[in-house]
Amino acid sequence: MVTKNKRKELDDKTILSEEFGEFKMIPISDLEIETDYQRKDKPKHIEIISKSFDWAAFGTLIVHQRQYTNDNKYYVLDGQQRMEAVAKLYGRDFKVPCINIKFNGDIVSDHTTEKVAESFIFNKINVGRKNLTTLEKFFPRKNAQKLTGKGVSIGVWNISNECGFIIPRYATKDQGRYKNNEVTAIATIETMHERKPEGQLYRETLEYIGKHWSNMAFNTRSETLYGISNFLFAYSDTPFLTTERMDKTMSTYSPVDVQREAEENHGAKLLRGNWRGTGLAFAKAFYDFYVKSIRKTDEREKATENFGRHWLEMTAKELRNNKEK
Repeated sequence: MVTKNKRKELDDKTILSEEFGEFKMIPISDLEIETDYQRKDKPKHIEIISKSFDWAAFGTLIVHQRQYTNDNKYYVLDGQQRMEAVAKLYGRDFKVPCINIKFNGDIVSDHTTEKVAESFIFNKINVGRKNLTTLEKFFPRKNAQKLTGKGVSIGVWNISNECGFIIPRYATKDQGRYKNNEVTAIATIETMHERKPEGQLYRETLEYIGKHWSNMAFNTRSETLYGISNFLFAYSDTPFLTTERMDKTMSTYSPVDVQREAEENHGAKLLRGNWRGTGLAFAKAFYDFYVKSIRKTDEREKATENFGRHWLEMTAKELRNNKEK
């Protein structure tokens, strides 16, 4: 059992030797997982890695060959899931690139301190690691797709630029979380792009926002983008949706007005953090304002009877069936 004092002693000193370590190609059969500090393997994650395997993303494993254990094994400190994905694809005799780190002999002098040192390095790697945001993942994907000119990421990049909106390299905080006319809700816009061919739904959404809500507060929040696109998708190809009514509604009410309505009457506050949920609440609030743009009372009643808010919750198949009736 390793004591806290022993762990504290290692924290305060340089654990790695001046040599740091060496690069080696090591068979997976010679790699070992120490269950005392390693996490359990994740079969689903391993399956995902193996299905879209990429050596550039694999990098190298961080391992350590113990000096005080006579098993000649290398203990994996970082890369367990990647290792198992390669084993799944190529077998356990396959060699993988590794960095075999070396510890400072003045500190690590027996089996106990050696194991503690491994645990410390494992924690340091994983606690200090920052997961990439969807925005940070977007640009490498977009740049790769630029080579062929095809792909969702390059598609939303082109449409955003053509409509006068910016996808920034790094997200900046402004007016809470979003800067006006800057699109950082990557998951939202890529979903929008895929709902109609050639990203037409995303283009329509940005064109309406650019025409009426350009530079308004929260005009590119994820719920704003998803809400407007969901509204357009639900009622497209129906007499309920007209350019005149969209123009009237959006020129009368701002994104803040719609957001306030969504929070007060459609539970948006309770859904914060769930962009689909808050987006649907925004779409329902926008529907309420949109109905007011229908001038005659009898036409308004007929429209709401035929095209209620429940259309916003329908699947694409359900919408198609309704529109074909």
